[in-house]
Formats: sequence, structure tokens, C-alpha cells
Amino acid sequence: MGDAPTDAQKANIDLIQTELRTICSQYKITYHVQSELGRLGYTTVEMFSTLYTSEDALAREAPAELTFRPTDPNHTPETSKRERIRLTLAWNHARNIREHRQKLMTSNTQEDDIRLLVQGSIRESAEEVWNTKHGAKPPLEDQGTDAFLGRIYKDMGSGTIGIYPQRQRVGRLDNHTKTTTRKRDADGAIKETEVEEAIPPATIQDLRHQTTVLSTSLVMISYVLPTIPAVQVSKQDLDEYYSWFFGPEIATRNPAPPLKVLENADLAAWRHIAIKLHRGSTLKQAIKDIRMDALFWQREVYEKTPKSDYSGKGQYEYQRNQEYQRPQEQQWQKGSYDGQYNTSYNQQGKNNKGKGKKGKSNKGKNGTFSKGKGKGKEPGTTNPPVSDEVWGNWADKGPPTSWHPQGQKICRSYHTGTCWGGCGYSHSHCPKILASGRPCYLNHKAYTCQLN
Repeated sequence: MGDAPTDAQKANIDLIQTELRTICSQYKITYHVQSELGRLGYTTVEMFSTLYTSEDALAREAPAELTFRPTDPNHTPETSKRERIRLTLAWNHARNIREHRQKLMTSNTQEDDIRLLVQGSIRESAEEVWNTKHGAKPPLEDQGTDAFLGRIYKDMGSGTIGIYPQRQRVGRLDNHTKTTTRKRDADGAIKETEVEEAIPPATIQDLRHQTTVLSTSLVMISYVLPTIPAVQVSKQDLDEYYSWFFGPEIATRNPAPPLKVLENADLAAWRHIAIKLHRGSTLKQAIKDIRMDALFWQREVYEKTPKSDYSGKGQYEYQRNQEYQRPQEQQWQKGSYDGQYNTSYNQQGKNNKGKGKKGKSNKGKNGTFSKGKGKGKEPGTTNPPVSDEVWGNWADKGPPTSWHPQGQKICRSYHTGTCWGGCGYSHSHCPKILASGRPCYLNHKAYTCQLN
């Protein structure tokens, strides 16, 4: 290949995508031939693999087109023959990659096959373009897995995008669950495959991370598909959109929307974006349009957010200030035996200890009962109040366990002293969000948590 390319050759070689440059390096294609490929515009695997119709056509046309004939400068019959053989091997390699991708793109692709769409040099090519445009590679924790990138590559390669629920937005370094399924592959054979799913977001920070994985993956695939204008989108476009989404207009407005409302709104927005692309819009314009659609956000967020009270307090502070009391115990109405209930109790003795000796229930005349006085604490007591900061920033679910892979929902009533158990929700995890952005999850009530 020579010691190093000249400045002119390097400028042409830099036009070639990383995937094709990797193939050329593997088969030791000279810098001169690589430079000619870049100069003529054959810069991708797909374009290079269709440059010639057969090996015979390559042997006839390539030496003259790429200027490595025996009569060309710096070439001899031996070097020209060697260059032709190496170029033939690289061309066959590129053709096999293109044919395999076309089969995966047009078939009912399984999870394992989807990964093959980006395995090779797609991720490396995207990282290189990202590095050229932004001065550094995208953070590894913000990149999607091979399966997620492959799914996006298949959709965007067709000029559209799919609907990517939160469970599919798996970062390359994220913890995630795997389930084994049996499906028929493209050839009709039954095949076992592992499907990876992201852990559902427990906090708004988790949701923001998943949206970052989605936006980073979309931009990366957009960078390696420059010939499909409908799906072109920049990092700035998606950064501006999600900065607005997680800003005071949507996520941090007062009262703040519940986490589930934000999840559903984000998914509904991408559903509308996909529809707009199908109708002829571009991805860049569709993102701008959905952001400006006030009726959409009114329907998906504002109308589904619990209203604040008249003092202007948010939903969590408003709920905290209510009296969380146990349901009033139904007592038999004194002096009756006809099945009537009395749902009130002596308000004067509420939360006070009654004095007197414990009495016995004696049946009186006409089927009535007399009731003695006793010591005890009336129902309706609660735990000490939880601070506004803790109340408004609780985790909705506990950590994943073998019994609850998606995390068990945390019982808020337990932390306010109004649940005795048996509700089916978790009583063993503190839902307080710490300064690190992660829940406490220790086995104590929220008002006793000392961690920050």
C-alpha cells in the first residue's frame, strides 16, 4: 500500500466511508486505487459492489478506470495483476455484504438477524461522521445496542422510521432483560432468539436517558444514510426538541405531569412523526411540526395531568396536605340490633386516650347492647408529614427482582400511614430520589430517610 498517501490522495480517501476503507485495508488495496475510488465517487460498500457486473467485467474495466494498467506510471505487469486480484477479492466481499443486507432489509427479520445489519463497520462509520461534525465520538452510554441500531437502520433505510417504545430503547451499556422466543426466520425454519428489553423508567432521569439513546441512535444512522434525504436529521434538531420536552413547557410545568403521561406523550409524538414521514414530510420538518402542534400537547399532556388546588400548589403538594385518614370504622349504632351502621365516632375522643375501665357487652332489654369504655387510640392517625421535596419526587416502582422483573409499584399510602398491607404494592423500598438521581430503595419509610 505504500508508506503513506499523498495529501491529494488522502483528501480523496477521506471521502470513502469507514466500512469500505476497512475492506480495502483488509485486502491491501493501494492508496492510489483507494484515492481513485474516492475521486470517482464510489464511496460506500453498496456503490463499490455495483461498480462492476461480474469479475470478468472488473478484470476488463478496472485497470483503465482506476489507472493501474501495466503502462500507467509506477505500475508493472506484476503489480497490475496483483492489484486486480486484490480488488476482485474486495469487490466480492462488498457484494456479499450488500446482498446479505438486502435480504435482511426485505425479509421478516428476527432479533438476531437485525444485529447483523450494523455489525461490521456501520457503527464505526457513524462514529467517524459524528466525530467529524461534532469534534468527538458519541458517548458509548448514549449509543443504542446493535439490535436497536439495526432496527432503526432497517426503517430509515426504507425512508421512514418506526415506533420505538421505551422497552426497545436499550443503551449499549444499560442493564436490560432478555427473553427467549421461538419464531420462524426468513427461510421458514423455527429459530430461538433472544429479545432484549430495557428496564422501564422509574424516574424522569431514566426517561431522559432513554430519549437520549433514541436521539443519538437516530442521528448516527442518519449520518450513514446520506443518500436518503427524508430521514436526515441533525443532533441539534433532536437536542432542541428534547430540551423543550423536558423543560417548563411540558415535563417541569406546574403541576408536573406524571411519569406515565410523559412516556405516553413521547411515544404518541413519534407515532405522529412516522405518519407525517409516510405522507411525504421529512424527519426534520416532522419534528418541528409536532412541537408546534398545541392541540396535540393539550390532549396528550395538559388534559391528562392532575390539576392543582386553588392555591396554585402542585399535585403532589396538594395531595400531601390532604388528611390521609383510615376509612372510618363502621360501628354498630349503639342501642340497635337491626343491622344499621354508624360510620361516625366520637370526635371529642379522636386521637385521645379514653379513660375508664374496660366494660363488658351485656345484652339488655329488647335486644339492645350496652357498651363499656376502654383505652385505645382512635383511627385516623398518619405518619409525620413528608417534605415537599421528597413528596414531589418519588420513584413509582421498586428495583427489578426475580418476582417482579419490571419492578413492583411502590405503595404511596404506606409511606403516609394509610395502608395496612395486602394492597399488592411494595412496602419494602424507600421511593425517595437522592441527589444522584437514583431512588433510595432501602427498607424504611420515606419520612425516616436520612440519605441525600
